[in-house]
Amino acid sequence: MAFMRANRKPMAEQQRFLQCTVAEYKKNRSNEQNAYMWAGILEPMEQQAMIAGARFKADIWNELGKELFLPDTNAKGQEKWQYLPNGSRRLMMSTSDLNHEEMTLYLHALAAYAVDELGVLLPANPRDL
Repeated sequence: MAFMRANRKPMAEQQRFLQCTVAEYKKNRSNEQNAYMWAGILEPMEQQAMIAGARFKADIWNELGKELFLPDTNAKGQEKWQYLPNGSRRLMMSTSDLNHEEMTLYLHALAAYAVDELGVLLPANPRDL
């Protein structure tokens, strides 16, 4: 508030305006969630999954998962895609941009894809990883 009080008038005189956003606090994605994603989902995908007779490394499955299951816009307002003038798009979001709740939804979607679409057997208890 002190910053806003001290800077609003000088900035407005320069036709530069301040903006303040207040939102409910959302805990960031945890290190445990990230570790589970790699050890509990992506590594089993690397070891077991095949598409058209080919296996892929965990980091490739990670890229596919982000394209398929990241939200179009996260709670911070960050967009998943950047659209370029030539019509192509670039993935701009990462799982590190998700809050705890968003990451939980992402992990559920990624695990469901691994099991249902690729036939991957995931560890029964993630806490054992």
